Amino acid sequence: MEWRKVSSYCIRSDCGRFRIAKWVCSGEPWYLLSDGDTTVGWYRDASKAKDKAEELANG
Repeated sequence: MEWRKVSSYCIRSDCGRFRIAKWVCSGEPWYLLSDGDTTVGWYRDASKAKDKAEELANG
């Protein structure tokens, strides 16, 4: 799956289904994976969020 930068805090999958938003809390980055309007989960590592999106896309 390819990802496109939407802003300095958000990327979107090339199919448009998934978004990963970066959120910084107390100096620590967190990554929110969304499937459309549904929150999938929070991740400490963006690559883990991407892996989960791949898993969901492949059924």
